[in-house]
Amino acid sequence: MRQNPDPLILHRLYRLWDAIRPWCNQDVTTAWCARTLVQFDGGPPLDAGQLGPALRLLGYRPVRRRYGKRRVNAWLVPGAPPARVGRPLALRPHRI
Repeated sequence: MRQNPDPLILHRLYRLWDAIRPWCNQDVTTAWCARTLVQFDGGPPLDAGQLGPALRLLGYRPVRRRYGKRRVNAWLVPGAPPARVGRPLALRPHRI
């Protein structure tokens, strides 16, 4: 069962998204989002359980990414191309 996001958190995220929209065209993590919110408006830090429902309501899509050997839960910003599944094309062997 999905919970409804707190209206204050939703408002804080909307203001942040409105400020960073022109240059943010990639995925964001909840840790990055929480740190940026604290720097942006000076409010209290939030955890992933508080940010997740609000991000989903704003149109972000959850994805699982690999950075090196680590797997990271991230959120695709609204309007980003869909996440591609599989290995990077450069690492696949070419068949002749």
